[in-house]
Amino acid sequence: GLRGPFASVAAAVFLVLLPGIALAQRGVTVDDPGDHRLGIYVTTVLGLGLIALVAVWAWPETFPRPDSGEAGGGDWFGWSGSAMGLAGASALLTAGGLAISYAFRALGARLGWKETELVHAVMPVTRGEKWLFVVLCLAAGVSEEIVFRGFVPLFVLPWFGHYMLAALPVSLVFGILHAYQGAHGVARTSLLGLLLAAGAAMTGSLLPSMLAHAALNLLIGLVLGDSLLNAETERGNKWT
Repeated sequence: GLRGPFASVAAAVFLVLLPGIALAQRGVTVDDPGDHRLGIYVTTVLGLGLIALVAVWAWPETFPRPDSGEAGGGDWFGWSGSAMGLAGASALLTAGGLAISYAFRALGARLGWKETELVHAVMPVTRGEKWLFVVLCLAAGVSEEIVFRGFVPLFVLPWFGHYMLAALPVSLVFGILHAYQGAHGVARTSLLGLLLAAGAAMTGSLLPSMLAHAALNLLIGLVLGDSLLNAETERGNKWT
């Protein structure tokens, strides 16, 4: 599975260092984190851009496509089907992601799970925050798919023999990176990651999962937040 020193270091950062930092920060509290939303958005966008660049730079040409097992790294970022096919695949993944989110919403209501204060605090409120949140959603959709549905599972693929088997531990790592959402948030995000990995495996491209990931973030953050997160706040869904 080792594919050169830079790729190995990058994989170690994605698989060990970043989730370790996420776990270490679980107990960190910030006085009224809502006051720091713009700063959180900006630094997150920059961080997402950095990890995407690292993953692309470390991406060996010999990485196989999951749907064929044949080498061809460039195909991961392309789409050989029709635009309607791309839209349909993305819509199915988005619908599946919403189903997972609402299933956890129902379980939370039954079992008493509550979203963390930080989850509510980072939801956008003002017009400016919402526009920057759109940028954040797009950045996450592209960057996290490149890293956690592309580079990392393909890096560990030789140890597992099948893309979806490799996607299992990688999806758990992806969930741990969202530890600020609480234990149920880790489980929810892990399942979402596994769903997006299945989309990549079935289509041989990261584009549907990128579009679905961005769409889910936008829908949850700007449209469905109150119903999904039980947010009894002044946010609303209007761009005001």
